[in-house]
Amino acid sequence: QQAFLDCIIQQPDTPVSEVYKTLALSWRKGNQIRDALTEQGLIVEIETRLGRAGRPTKFFIPTFAALEILGKEPPAGRGGVIHRYIQHLVEEGATAKGFTAQCEKDLGNGGIVDVHLENGQVRIAVEIAVASKPSRELAHIRHCLAAGYDRVFDIFADEGMLQRTQEALRGELSAEELGRVRLLHLSKLSSLV
Repeated sequence: QQAFLDCIIQQPDTPVSEVYKTLALSWRKGNQIRDALTEQGLIVEIETRLGRAGRPTKFFIPTFAALEILGKEPPAGRGGVIHRYIQHLVEEGATAKGFTAQCEKDLGNGGIVDVHLENGQVRIAVEIAVASKPSRELAHIRHCLAAGYDRVFDIFADEGMLQRTQEALRGELSAEELGRVRLLHLSKLSSLV
């Protein structure tokens, strides 16, 4: 299990099949480890359409709990394959509802929003937390609020991370700011706009 977690932390954009191959695991043994780590709340499995010709491809993401137990920091930067995939889903869904969308928009205040949405009436910032920590998400949300967004959504792959961030927000934001912020699990992406 330790080698499995190390592999997905060190190579976060590796599909499930490649993780199994790297660790020389049969599908049966790999799935047993996956199930055990999922049950312990240490990994999340995400299905994408990133395979050849849009075929389903699954990835593992270490949860905040796994990173905490192992003493590892979440990766920094603009995000990997899964992050960009979720950005694409947000962009695609919002444009279908009449919004214009821009990924990685510079806010001019030291922050960059993952997806900027607007439709002439409302400006929405969308942040995406694949592997992160509450303090990082709080900083992103503050940048978006300071930039004057009407609403700020933060999309989480890890339910535990969402809950920890929700707790962190309560003591850090005003009631007015909290009213403009929504934290959503990836499974609720369709309720974004």
